Amino acid sequence: WEANTDPSTTALAGVRRLPPGHTLSCWESGVRKDRYWTLPAEGLIRYRRAEEYVEQFADLLRVAVTDRLRTTHVGVLMSGGLDSTSVAAVAHQHLARQGRAFDLRAYTVDYRPLFADKECRYAQMAAEKLGIPLHVTCGASSAPYQDWDRQGPRWPEPLHEPAIALQRDQFRQIQAHGRVALTGDGGDIVLHGQSW
Repeated sequence: WEANTDPSTTALAGVRRLPPGHTLSCWESGVRKDRYWTLPAEGLIRYRRAEEYVEQFADLLRVAVTDRLRTTHVGVLMSGGLDSTSVAAVAHQHLARQGRAFDLRAYTVDYRPLFADKECRYAQMAAEKLGIPLHVTCGASSAPYQDWDRQGPRWPEPLHEPAIALQRDQFRQIQAHGRVALTGDGGDIVLHGQSW
């Protein structure tokens, strides 16, 4: 997604955004922006054993995923890559441990025959291993920017996403099933140290 990631600007000329962790105060004399919170940064983390980095990461991933599981009807946008598949596996593990019925479903897009799309096959393999259904949307029949102006979920500002119609279709499928949708979006960026 080529979205505007600057926390203080928008894609609209002359319209600014209040960054996270700030307040905006307005008086007759003017406007003032103040920061009331900053994400704590603790510096470098050093462990004695190399395995501890993996263990800590797994613990943080588990906490992040389980914190978002507020229902037993959950959808996962699963590309077949490591990020979304890991999220699906952690969600499945947590829901199964609770000892009650749950309905976890995966959703993916298959672009074959446009190109040799291997991700759908990987998503199928992961879904089979987890024992969850996989709902496949055909991306080959959707033209770029198709249904761009169709009614549906709106984003707060313009977004360069040629496959927006496919995403809306997936969101509608998930919405018909439950209220929680998990993704692996952003994992690669964070792990490569290029986080915004």
